[in-house]
Amino acid sequence: MYAGATGGPVGAIKSVLHTDPQKLSTDWQEALKSSARPILQVMTPPSESGHVLVPEKEQGQHQCEPGPQPRRQIFHVLRGR
Repeated sequence: MYAGATGGPVGAIKSVLHTDPQKLSTDWQEALKSSARPILQVMTPPSESGHVLVPEKEQGQHQCEPGPQPRRQIFHVLRGR
């Protein structure tokens, strides 16, 4: 099915899923929260188990991404932004 033939993405969602895009978004967010809730209830919050890597005043100037080895991170300093 082509989204354009049904009125774009909104039309495609309504046609195929028989629901409003806003309701789909709300239901999807709630489903994600419900599935994560049991895990979040038993784990230690990051604020209690870790330490600040980038001070608040420098946030937005750094980029963090997974490193080549498990449990390693790569930090980039974004200059001139």
